[in-house]
Amino acid sequence: MDHQSLDLPVLANERFWFCGHAFETPSFDNAEQLVLQLASVGLILRDPASDAVLEGASRNYGRLEDQRPELLHVLAQGDQVAVIARERGRVKATGKEYEMAWMHLYTFRDGQVTRIYGFCDNHSMIEAAKAG
Repeated sequence: MDHQSLDLPVLANERFWFCGHAFETPSFDNAEQLVLQLASVGLILRDPASDAVLEGASRNYGRLEDQRPELLHVLAQGDQVAVIARERGRVKATGKEYEMAWMHLYTFRDGQVTRIYGFCDNHSMIEAAKAG
């Protein structure tokens, strides 16, 4: 979704008016409260895919053992940081070892992560999961 700026009416008591509701103007310390309030009146929703992603990650990582991540490089330029690493481990079901290289590219704005790209070479892990 593209960012769109809105000028919201500010009330006298450090609150703002949005879609028929008054909300406290958020700060670093209470931003989570604003999210809960927006959700409670139906202005934002939880993506049902979030639960599926968490369940899938838990299931998939549960199939591995003896995971040994190794940080190889951290590179920073401008508002981006790249983390390059590899992981060695074993697939529980087959006992076969794997080695997987991966990279995460983080984009920052105002000290906060605004985007994460992940790349991995998981061919070795896929092969280790095959029976036989």
